[in-house]
Amino acid sequence: MGDVTPNASLRKLEETWCALFDRLQREPALWNSFEVLDDLVMAVDALEVTAAIDNLLVPLAERAAELLRLLLEGQSAVRVT
Repeated sequence: MGDVTPNASLRKLEETWCALFDRLQREPALWNSFEVLDDLVMAVDALEVTAAIDNLLVPLAERAAELLRLLLEGQSAVRVT
């Protein structure tokens, strides 16, 4: 099998992609972002691979649900009556 080398435009996109995931490792607070979690869920869902759904999609969705629960719990604790 020959060497698989991306063309220049694909290489630039790959560099951007890698930088984004490197940032997730350097800045764990991004895992508290609904925007980031939503983007990751949509990317995994687009794969339509059962293993990806079980191993990635479910934990990402559970993380988003837990963040929402904490947010709503916090809002009800400060409710003024």
